[in-house]
Amino acid sequence: MRPQFNYEFADVIVNDYYVDMLDSATNAPYIRRILTLRSSSGETNVIFRAATGKTIQHADDDSFLVNDRLQIRVDRKHTGTIVDQPDAQHLRIPLKVDENEQQLVLEYSW
Repeated sequence: MRPQFNYEFADVIVNDYYVDMLDSATNAPYIRRILTLRSSSGETNVIFRAATGKTIQHADDDSFLVNDRLQIRVDRKHTGTIVDQPDAQHLRIPLKVDENEQQLVLEYSW
């Protein structure tokens, strides 16, 4: 059984859990993280910070490389954006959350 994390911020309710996976082509392990969000008060613009690192680069259309070590793949329903800050870079994913459940799926590999 896997742990599931349930939390709220502002009026957004989040269910957050992961599943450990194995790439069938390379036999390499990775983690699939699934976040389910909804807002009881209607549409809310949310920015999800998926990563912070010294360097974040696009690896391909939907993947990002953090600190030359961690690869994060964002599901095709969402778009990640790299934001430069003075001391780090952030990978942010904008979300429109309303009373209907929305899922964000991220895959982490190293």
